[in-house]
Amino acid sequence: MLGSSALVAGIVCLGGLTRLTESGLSMVDWRLVHFRAPSSDDEWREYFERYKAYPEYRMNNSGMTVDEFKRIYWMEHAHRVYGRL
Repeated sequence: MLGSSALVAGIVCLGGLTRLTESGLSMVDWRLVHFRAPSSDDEWREYFERYKAYPEYRMNNSGMTVDEFKRIYWMEHAHRVYGRL
């Protein structure tokens, strides 16, 4: 019971941090089970271009660089992986 409670508290904190940093919705791949982070510079640029098509980019993050995108991406990635745990 304590372990489950700790996991819930952790996901709430990580989710809150993800929202406060406006990292939410930075991942444009919504597959439930099999997803992986981009691994090469070309994959990162391609993924970033896909992100630019989302309203989240236009409303909150226009003018963002690929390196800035990587920071918000890793926050959202950690949130999803933790959520699947």
